[in-house]
Parts: sequence; C-alpha cells; structure tokens
Amino acid sequence: MLSLSTIVPDTFNGLTKGLLGNYDGDSSNDFQMPNGTILSANITERKVFEYGKQWEINNNASAFFYPDGKSHEDYHNKTYIPKFLDEADNARVKDAEKVCGGSQNLECIFDYVFTELKEVGEMTNAIKGFVAKNKQNRSSTAVNPHILLCTGCNGRGHCSGTPRGNASGNGQFQKYTCVCDTGYEDINECDEALHNCTHKCNNFDGGFNCSCPQGYNLNQAAWTCIKSG
Repeated sequence: MLSLSTIVPDTFNGLTKGLLGNYDGDSSNDFQMPNGTILSANITERKVFEYGKQWEINNNASAFFYPDGKSHEDYHNKTYIPKFLDEADNARVKDAEKVCGGSQNLECIFDYVFTELKEVGEMTNAIKGFVAKNKQNRSSTAVNPHILLCTGCNGRGHCSGTPRGNASGNGQFQKYTCVCDTGYEDINECDEALHNCTHKCNNFDGGFNCSCPQGYNLNQAAWTCIKSG
C-alpha cells in the first residue's frame, strides 16, 4: 500500500483545489469535482476511485517529458481497477482484524483479505524490525531499533536531549528538539511548509506536531487523520 503526503505553505490555505482536496481545514468538502460539485465525505472506496478519475489529466496537461513517440497515454492503464476493502466479505475482514491486532492495521488487513491467506497477513503484521540470517539460513530474533533523529537544525543550532514528537506511535522513531545558536531564532515549520501534517500543523519552540479536526484521530505512524469510529 502506498501513502502519499503533499505539503504546501499555510499561505495557500483556502486557495487550492483538485484531487487531494481543498486546503481550508474543512474535510467535508475535499471531494470536489472539477465542475464544482461536492461529494459526501463518507463515500465508498469505489466512489473515491471514480472521483479520482475525474481529475485525470490529458496529454496536453502533463508536466512530464516523454521519449519520442510516447505520451501520457503510454504510461497510464485506464483498465486498472483496484481492490476495495469496504466491498470485501465482512466476516473475513473481522477475522483479519483479529489477526492484525485491530481495525487500524490496514496493510495487514488488506493482505489477509485479498490473498485469503492468514499467513500472509501474519507476515505483514510481523514486519516490525530487522532479522539477520547466517550461512546456515538460521534467523536471529527480530531487532526493533529505537531511533532518535537529530535533524541538524539547519546547521544553525544543536539537538537537545528532549524528543519533540513521536512519528511512529510506539516510541521507536523520534526527533530531537532543536536549540538555536546565538543570533538565530526558531523557524515556524508550519508557515514554511517544512512539516508533514495532512490536516493541522501546530508550531512550538524547537519543533511542531500535528492534530486533526473533530471526529478524526491522528495516525502517528503516517501523520494522517483517520475518521473516528
């Protein structure tokens, strides 16, 4: 499964439209068609797919350069239709949620449901660390590294010993808070589009965090907002 996050400066708030929604803090109007029609925020996965096709570009609108004799049409499969988890057998989805430890582990659930192999879901769920093998093909126990990242503070500061955020949701990946050198001050990551929040970015001294509108919960592993319930 592929996750894509697009980050734009706060100065574009209320000015954008298109496939990725409207950057106005209101998730209820994100599914806006090219003709201005706004679809419900709770549409099915299949309708989301059909909505996305409405924003498909043509050869004249592509920003890519193609080899001679090729165009956008040569790299686009119009016949492709993905699998939709909300159309899958409900009993199988419930079984997958039990194997995958809950309804939020979508990668595991998706793999289990559409391969119809419990062991595939279990393998997806087990990919949480590194495993080494020797020449006799014997495996080590999984190692789950705890990463504390110093971003470099743009070369004009140093990292403190205080984490500024938990990107993984389980404490395995964190970033240190920056302390600015004399003569420099902390920048606002939210205003400068240096964050990866999909909804609301909250700046504070030495860093930032993400938050979601009412009715949504923050998925810290992907910095995205997921509808509650």
